[in-house]
Amino acid sequence: MSRLGRPLPETADGFAALHNQLDDIAGGAQRELDEKNPQRHTAYAKAGEVRSTYQAKVNELEALRAARTLIPQKLVQRREIIAEGAGVPIDDLPYAAELIDVADSEERWRPAAEKVLRNLGLRLLVPERAQDTVKRFIDEHDMRGLVEYSVVPTASAVPNRPAPNTLAAKLTVNTDHPAGQWLAAHLAAKFDHVCVDTAQDLESHRLAVTVHGTVKMPGNHYRKDDRPELTNPSTYILGGNIAAKRAAIEVDVAQLEKEVHQTAQKADQLDRSINALNSTVEAARKLSAYTDWAGIDHEAATETVHDLEKRIEELKTNNVDLRTLKDRRDAAEQAWNKLVDRCAELKGKLSGYSKRQGLLVETLEREQVKPHTVDDHEDVTYLDSVLAAVEIPATTDSMPQLRSAFSKELKRLQDSAEAERTLAHSKIKTAISRFIEEWADSAPDTSGDVERSGGDFAQLHADIVERKLPDAMGRFERMISDDMVPSISMLHRTIENSANEIETRIDMVNAGLQRVEFDTSTHLQIVRKANRTAEAKEFRGKVDALLSDAAAARRDPNLLMQQFRRVRELMARFTSTDAEARRWRNNVLDVRNAYTFYGREVDAQGETAKTYRNTASNSGGEQEKLVAFCLAAALSYNLSDRDSDGRPAFAPLMLDEAFSKSDEKYAQQALAAFDEFGFQLIMAAPIRMSGIVEPFIGQVVLVDKRVTATDARSTAQTATFGELLTRSADDHYDDTRASA
Repeated sequence: MSRLGRPLPETADGFAALHNQLDDIAGGAQRELDEKNPQRHTAYAKAGEVRSTYQAKVNELEALRAARTLIPQKLVQRREIIAEGAGVPIDDLPYAAELIDVADSEERWRPAAEKVLRNLGLRLLVPERAQDTVKRFIDEHDMRGLVEYSVVPTASAVPNRPAPNTLAAKLTVNTDHPAGQWLAAHLAAKFDHVCVDTAQDLESHRLAVTVHGTVKMPGNHYRKDDRPELTNPSTYILGGNIAAKRAAIEVDVAQLEKEVHQTAQKADQLDRSINALNSTVEAARKLSAYTDWAGIDHEAATETVHDLEKRIEELKTNNVDLRTLKDRRDAAEQAWNKLVDRCAELKGKLSGYSKRQGLLVETLEREQVKPHTVDDHEDVTYLDSVLAAVEIPATTDSMPQLRSAFSKELKRLQDSAEAERTLAHSKIKTAISRFIEEWADSAPDTSGDVERSGGDFAQLHADIVERKLPDAMGRFERMISDDMVPSISMLHRTIENSANEIETRIDMVNAGLQRVEFDTSTHLQIVRKANRTAEAKEFRGKVDALLSDAAAARRDPNLLMQQFRRVRELMARFTSTDAEARRWRNNVLDVRNAYTFYGREVDAQGETAKTYRNTASNSGGEQEKLVAFCLAAALSYNLSDRDSDGRPAFAPLMLDEAFSKSDEKYAQQALAAFDEFGFQLIMAAPIRMSGIVEPFIGQVVLVDKRVTATDARSTAQTATFGELLTRSADDHYDDTRASA
């Protein structure tokens, strides 16, 4: 009765009523059994399926942690098979999704983009040069699934910019990849869906998509794909944000782990319910055998039950062993439940291991037909070093990632070596061309073809290095040490001497000016100020460097080459014709640029009375006097030498009507300056200046010019200063006659 969950009948009527219900009780329990038995099978199957899905997700998460792409692992392995079988680098066979991503500012359109671009994203992009081998391999082998690929032309036009507010405009494409330009153009042409917010906005466009992924196509055809593999972020394929996908898969794993426990618990509950129903059916069957209440010693049975229950309680209270057994039974029941869970878990793992075994067997069969040995020891050493640089552990799970990374590293090294080879080829070609241009008669070949003549030029280079270079270096050393550096040093000394010469001559001129008064009790002196230009200082520094290393350069080839570079730089600046070089050269060679000059009028005590930097502040006569003194000083500077006490080697000086309008005092002081410097004056002046010029003139020639209405005549004759005074006072002298 306890198995039926009903109280014991105490009367014949109660027993008869129970007996009449036994068939219904057994039938109800049997019907429930018939209903729940299939459910138990379904529940256990569901628990195993969830466990398998959970394990697959865990495996996917583990693989993704080492992966470099969002493409599903099976498709990655399929690409590796194609690449290896066709002999094409994996990097040359990207999935379109690996080159496409959603722009950072358009992230809310990612779900729609994943739905619309799913088929294109899982399409391989095959370069045109490899299409034959790829087509042949795919056609001749079982790909164990769907393979779609597009052939990318070698030369792709620059893609047009996608129209604003279209799906293509919300995407970015990696155009650094060789297939990027073609893919960008394809997206702009084929995925120009107008992006709208709601389904109502679709009506006004031929091709459009909502933010939730509903697509309107031409012909009023609408489509929305909400399959889990398109809506779950853990299945997204666009771009390279592996961290986001990993986070989404981690959420899936946590959810699936909960489902594993829930389905296992549900299966256990069904199992316990079915066991209880079986017990009910069995108890009803046994009770139906009792048909007479009188034949049942229920009082004795009841008393026996009460006695047994009482004894059980006493035993439970006093018997430690019984309590221990009960605890063991409870522990055993818990262990049983755990074993049931573990059994379901192991079934899921076995299923996963079985699939994995199949994949590993397939991989083994493929690998066994390929060569796996390298005979050359140097090649083995090199490959080992490349493999060591790839930081991925070598396990069966990581082998696809390791193979891909290893291939990429080899491809990178190959590209680097090819770039170095191209650079070396270019340098060799340039060197050969320059050699032919400079020394065509000595060239073993004048075609300039590196492939054809490179070996001959290499032999020539070795010959030059071995035999001719030492001789040339010796001549080069002598040219630098014995010719160029001394010549530059001599040039520098000449420049320095020129500066000294200026100062010496200024002192000489000042000595001459000291002999003649500039004004009452004052003399004019020329003041010089030296301020060496930056270019001259730079040149001096380079010369000092050349001279300081001259001795050591004879013993050190590197220092000798440095000396040559210094000389070459200086010669380039001295010979260049551009404006900057001319300015530099002028400031170095013309030492006058380093000086400024002005006049200083000093008294007998040497104190400065006035300074003259120009004639702007003087009267007309003072200006002429200052100009005359400066002219006398300049002529003395250029026509005298240090042994002549400032007197010119060539003394005649012609002055035409000089000082004709000047004050007599200023004119006499100016003429005195010329006379004191030793110049022989030859002057043309009007007769009225005869008294002024007389002290400085030894002989006079009178020129008389007569102008009439019909002609003009001039006569010349010697005269004395007395005759000049007479002619000057002649009353008949008028404007029609002039004399000098």
